[in-house]
Amino acid sequence: MKRTNRLAVVMGVATVIFGLLLLTEGIWLTRVGGTPAYLIGGLGYLLVGGLLIARRGIAFWLHLLLFGAVIVWSFAETGFNQWTVFTAIPRLDMTLLIALLLMLPWAWRGIASAKTPALTSGLASLALIVVGIGVMLSMPWISHPDGPVADNDNGEHVTLPATSVDPGDWPSWGRTKGQSRFSPLDQINTDNVAQLQKAWTYRSGDMNHAYDESPHWGSEATPIKIGNTAYTCTPNAWVVALDATTGKQKWKFKPTGIDDSVNNFVNCRGVAYYKAPADYQAPDGSQMCATRIIAPTMGRYVVALDAKTGKKCPGFGTNGMIDLSQNIGPMKPGTLVQTSAPLVMNGRVYTGGNVFDNWYWGEPSGVVRAWDAVTGQLVWHWDLGKANPTAPLAEGEIYTPSTPNVWGRISGDEDNDIVYLPTGNATPDYFGDKRRPFDDAYSGSIVALNAKTGEELWHFQEAHTDLWDFDIPIGPSLVQWPDRHGGHTPALVSTNKRGQVFVLNRLTGEPIKRVVEQPVPGGPEDGVYDKGWLSKTQPYSPDEPQFPKRDLRATDMWGATPFDQMWCRVRFQQSYYKGDFTPPTRQGSIMFPTFDGTSDWYGASFSPDGEMNIVANYLPFIGTLIPRDEADHPPAIQRWDGKGMPPDGYGGGTWKPQYGLAYAIHLHPFLSPIKMPCNAPPWATINQIDLASGKTKWRAPLGNSRHTGPFNFKQNLPLPSSVPDLGGGVMTAGGLTFIAGTADNMLRAYDTQTGKVLWSTYLPAGGQANPSIYRGADGREYVVITAGGHQPLGTYRGDYTIAFALPDKPST
Repeated sequence: MKRTNRLAVVMGVATVIFGLLLLTEGIWLTRVGGTPAYLIGGLGYLLVGGLLIARRGIAFWLHLLLFGAVIVWSFAETGFNQWTVFTAIPRLDMTLLIALLLMLPWAWRGIASAKTPALTSGLASLALIVVGIGVMLSMPWISHPDGPVADNDNGEHVTLPATSVDPGDWPSWGRTKGQSRFSPLDQINTDNVAQLQKAWTYRSGDMNHAYDESPHWGSEATPIKIGNTAYTCTPNAWVVALDATTGKQKWKFKPTGIDDSVNNFVNCRGVAYYKAPADYQAPDGSQMCATRIIAPTMGRYVVALDAKTGKKCPGFGTNGMIDLSQNIGPMKPGTLVQTSAPLVMNGRVYTGGNVFDNWYWGEPSGVVRAWDAVTGQLVWHWDLGKANPTAPLAEGEIYTPSTPNVWGRISGDEDNDIVYLPTGNATPDYFGDKRRPFDDAYSGSIVALNAKTGEELWHFQEAHTDLWDFDIPIGPSLVQWPDRHGGHTPALVSTNKRGQVFVLNRLTGEPIKRVVEQPVPGGPEDGVYDKGWLSKTQPYSPDEPQFPKRDLRATDMWGATPFDQMWCRVRFQQSYYKGDFTPPTRQGSIMFPTFDGTSDWYGASFSPDGEMNIVANYLPFIGTLIPRDEADHPPAIQRWDGKGMPPDGYGGGTWKPQYGLAYAIHLHPFLSPIKMPCNAPPWATINQIDLASGKTKWRAPLGNSRHTGPFNFKQNLPLPSSVPDLGGGVMTAGGLTFIAGTADNMLRAYDTQTGKVLWSTYLPAGGQANPSIYRGADGREYVVITAGGHQPLGTYRGDYTIAFALPDKPST
């Protein structure tokens, strides 16, 4: 046999193998109810390979026909849109490779009448590549899905409440207690942001004390800034004061005598600031702690520190600390921690707490408490398990266990003295047959309390009978809504894990934008949900954007190759999925969105001209309920005899024990065998919304693929596929939106009007935090970000606080 003929035979054998693999997996997919397209394609490539082995020129004509059919089928499934280049990859990449190889002379030389079809097939492949590149390059143009948004006909706009905050400061976690996350500074703007450079870097030293065994070790702090001092907290909850202009450390506080060895959350998201009245005096008659930092420790304590020296305030609580375990009852160390900066408002400190999700029924209470900001004495508590939630406890009485907890940042309305609580659900999260009426009435809600007394004013529930861990992850943002009579209605905007945006009157709780109850799927008829306690409807806000816009489909399944894509399609067909609010099942359910949410604890940013900037994530999970007698098998889940405290923790990570309930749950991301998402991109977008009209001004992919790849391989190709995000943005008067948070370790500046990236920089660790923006003593505007990393997201860990500014003499 001639060498050229042998090469054609080798190509034929390779094509046969490809066809056999397609056919085998295609049969599997067809048997579970999926498309027969892969099976048909497998047969076609088997025939092409056989004809190549037989050295028949018709093989190339047949392949050209098959290749054309694959192209038509691919675009019929994916459509033509911004993401076509990415969504078509697993349908076309291997077939493109074969088409190009068949174009090479060694594949057809020696086979009669093969040159023309081989070259034609190859040229068609090249043409498709050119079209794909053209679509990718046009992405900025088609990232404006709704076109320009017209002004309101009456000229009225949503605005932000008036504030007395100094324009150059960032005194609270969301800048204002109403959580606007907007900076009025405009020194850095769309014209000069490209000149932005690193001004200083501070390292706290936490990396020498990293908790390698904790998946939650990291820092997500947003520094606050008052005067010329910035205050932040580190992964180990050390509190640090820095010169806001130079980054030089002024003082550092390290808690001592606290057992933090088993904490479920080794992280810190921020601190709070308090200034005492003019007649304040410390117990010794001095002005010590006239200004103070109120901070969480890594555990159950909250500490008050003198803002100038970092020393503990002796008149606050016991030795400068409040012990949040008071009246909680039996509790293991590390099961009650602060995951958000406390709210300090009108002389009081407001605290909730995070518990060990999905451990057992009977965990610490979700009680919310107000403390005197000077003395640390309890002012009131709100325990929704009691008939009178604010009534004093009797001697020896404890707060109601396992009530919905408030782990996200609490919002405050200073003028009306109202606090807004974002409640989670009664843990364990994924099965609710032990929940009490008050649990189901208040989980997943915004609860408005009188800030002086703790008495409830109203509450609004955003997810009924929550089995999806749809905690409200952050308190609402306060806005002024036009009332169409020349005035404004005090309003709030609530974002959540569900991807709904609710707009309510913040004094009454009545919806300003329409809320409708829509039917949602129940579970299968397998005995799990037969008692009827699962809600048949859920609230939706149809006049504001929906994230995601639609349910998943089989054609949304994705992969790097047709083989892992078929695996994902098979898994999709085998799973229980009926759309939004599909509950976890024994069969295994696709849950989308899920506990990481479409939008999470970082919230959205709001501008004075009525726009909202929000991140949306799109990563499904699979949740499988495991009956108790099958679940308690070490090492994934330890056995428990029901006596005393259950065994520690989460067990095997993705295995959640839910002790005390009829079911444990196995919950894991919906990934292919090569550790890539099973759903097609985008995996995260950044979105600019006109609140009054509810229209999307622009939508852009968030992040690129440089740090993502099969088996978590970091291939450094910055394809604009987007990547998952854990962190929010800040809008500025300079027309910019700054955001980090992405899995590619980048900080970016977007043009707020167009969505174009104007500047970006690589961070030494993941910036899973919201930036803060302030003016330094030198008159320069600073953009400050914490780079602490996040192990589950796959970003590098670190102990950095980094500031960026324009050069001392910016060019013109």
